[in-house]
Amino acid sequence: MRGGALALAAALSVGLGAVACSPSGGAPRGPAVATPSSGRLVFLAETCPTCHGHGREGTNTGPALDGLRGHWDEDTLVRFLHNPAAFKLADPRLAALAQRFRSDMPPLFSTDEGRVRALARYLLQE
Repeated sequence: MRGGALALAAALSVGLGAVACSPSGGAPRGPAVATPSSGRLVFLAETCPTCHGHGREGTNTGPALDGLRGHWDEDTLVRFLHNPAAFKLADPRLAALAQRFRSDMPPLFSTDEGRVRALARYLLQE
């Protein structure tokens, strides 16, 4: 047991020495990980992936969310996110989607206009 503890201490000592001697003086860094946009974070927090998929690819419950720029501008999409049911009644394209995907889209849970706009901008990215 004592030999194992000494071996562990020696390994830690070598590892710490390597970090101290690294050019940055800190721990070795792996590949950079992209930070999700604020809109993506809202998308995840509002549970949008449950129906629309984590990659916005759509599921059996909700349509894909690609190509939205062809139908929406940011202001109109923000209004839609606040009250999807009203848009479904007024827009034949949305009414047809509602027939195909039987789950009603709920209004956005967030009442923070900045969060809603961030989500709209994220959804409008191609």
